[in-house]
Amino acid sequence: MNNKTKTVFFFLLICLIILTGCDPIYPLGKLKVEKLPVLSVGDSVEINIVYPDDGLIVDGWKNQTVEIIEGSDVIAISGLTITALKPGTALIKVSATTVISDELLNQGNEERQYSTYVDIKVK
Repeated sequence: MNNKTKTVFFFLLICLIILTGCDPIYPLGKLKVEKLPVLSVGDSVEINIVYPDDGLIVDGWKNQTVEIIEGSDVIAISGLTITALKPGTALIKVSATTVISDELLNQGNEERQYSTYVDIKVK
């Protein structure tokens, strides 16, 4: 091997070692919601949130909220429960915030909010 090839190989090896040694401190991925059935008028369904894998500093989740973006006349929300009011389609935003320790907050880390959008169909 010539010196140029050895240098490139050594540089790639160092990069690989550094990148594989880095664990994410915050969850990677997105917040998800279990698939919701098509609702009939009067039906209610509880939203089940699927959280991304916890990062190194996340102790849990808080402030789970559901917000109607479109179709406030189609569904009603109470906590994490959706009730169908009339036929149509609604769009909701589901959000949750990470919980981290006070010590980590004092070190400059912050709690992060994760969210996703879900279409709700009512027949």
